[in-house]
Amino acid sequence: MMNRIMMLKKMGISIHLHYFSYNERGTPNELNQFCESIHVYERKKGHKGFSVKLLYIVYSRMNDELLTNLQNDKHPILLEGIHCTGMLSELDLDNRKVIVRIHNEESRYYKELAKAESSFFKKRFSASSLNFLSKYLNTLSPTLK
Repeated sequence: MMNRIMMLKKMGISIHLHYFSYNERGTPNELNQFCESIHVYERKKGHKGFSVKLLYIVYSRMNDELLTNLQNDKHPILLEGIHCTGMLSELDLDNRKVIVRIHNEESRYYKELAKAESSFFKKRFSASSLNFLSKYLNTLSPTLK
């Protein structure tokens, strides 16, 4: 990500970075020189990140503050991975460019995880995540057309 941020800045593109923090250390200082603004959010952890309708990787990143911040402007949005796409159906996408960069084949990941897992419950979780993922991708596609 850092290389992408540096290249976008070099191209003259203003960056308003929104990301989910996984530690308590705060924002790395070197980001300040490349970003117009930086917004850090907490990811829902444990049972708070589960939903019967969405994948854990997606629902755990549903964040009202992030949605509000994105609604406050019409800047283009670059989403890195499927993980942060849960809010797309709630965003006003009129006259706004949204790009989703899928860099992992999550379905292959869950399939291999289910095969490799020895715990019945973890195996079941991975298999159900694979089913959730294919259903979710089908609902996501029309949003981005």
